[in-house]
Amino acid sequence: MNHRYFEPLIEGSLFSNNGHPIFVKALTYGSRVIRLLAGFTEQRDHLHQARCLVIAHQKKYVQSSHVRAFPIQYYAYFTSATRSVRISVTGQVLGIFEDIPANPSFGITTADGKKRNYEIVDKH
Repeated sequence: MNHRYFEPLIEGSLFSNNGHPIFVKALTYGSRVIRLLAGFTEQRDHLHQARCLVIAHQKKYVQSSHVRAFPIQYYAYFTSATRSVRISVTGQVLGIFEDIPANPSFGITTADGKKRNYEIVDKH
């Protein structure tokens, strides 16, 4: 991700059967991220605010039908294009990690050999 176009965001993370994280998209109310305002990370209490957003999102997510099959393991609060603060579903800071936001696009090759690219667009 280009640092120039980066805006802070929060993504939920699931774990697949093989232990690799899968970042949530459609499961989190039609959006893979919690969008944050530009300048969010420059606020003095930005981490506290991010923790509150995570708790609120998790509370709403628990009420959905997705939570049993796809429990969120943690949230990644991206403070830059290459660094996140991971936050538990209860709002506890788990640490700072070198992460990058999930790529919302993917490509497939159909049976007839044609390549198709798709992009998952977030609702605003």
